[in-house]
Parts: sequence; structure tokens; C-alpha cells
Amino acid sequence: MHAIWTDERFSSSCVTMRNLDHTLENTDAARRFEPLKLSEMTELHEALLAAGPTLCPNCDGRCAEAAGTKARLGDLTRFYTYHEDHGNPRPRPRVATPSWTADERNWQGADLEAAREACHNKLDFAKILPEGRLPPLLS
Repeated sequence: MHAIWTDERFSSSCVTMRNLDHTLENTDAARRFEPLKLSEMTELHEALLAAGPTLCPNCDGRCAEAAGTKARLGDLTRFYTYHEDHGNPRPRPRVATPSWTADERNWQGADLEAAREACHNKLDFAKILPEGRLPPLLS
């Protein structure tokens, strides 16, 4: 949260607080907030990339374009992250994906390495997405 508060490009954020402890920790963080130094921001960014992110919050579709697919790779990895990494199956994927075309749901044949290279956060699509099938949440 300190990184988000430091970066003036953000005007708001949505933080999940599932219990009172989370609320107290976040309140304490807000009280102790001091802007991070550029070196701390850089270190944090490098650590996040090294951890192997599974979603690209600033996806603009360049990954799918580079992969030669109409599949919504950014949305697919985001929904997968909610379900698999966050343990928080949100209702939105169930609402959004039925309206998608077959091409938007199917990444088979896509050049996922080219997608990775084009991605802002270098997502490893081949590792993240199940082999040619939608995660259960999206089916």
C-alpha cells in the first residue's frame, strides 16, 4: 500500500480486508505512511517481477496481438489469478466469459512466448494458463 500511496499516478486503490486484523494492519500502515524512495520502489518492482506475476494490471492487449490470437489473454490470466492465487473466485468471470466469442476464449495455437515478450510484466502465459483449456471458474 505504501508503494501505491507513493506513486502519484494512482488516485485510488481497492484493498480487500477480510477480517479485523487486516483492517487494523492497514490502518496502522496508513498512520505510519512515508513515501518510498525511488530505490525502494525499484527494488519492490524487481521483486514482484522475480516472483513470477500471474496478472498484468495494466494489460492493453499487446500480448494477444503479439501472440497472433484474439484470446483475451490479459483477462484470462487475471481471472485465473483471482481463482488460483488469491483463492477468491469473483463472480465477474462467470458473468463476463459467457458473452465472449469462441476466439476470445481459445488461446490454442497462440505464440505464448511472443505474448510473454510483449507483456508489460512478462507473464509466462504458457505456465499460467492450463494446457489449452479454461480454468474451472471460466468454463
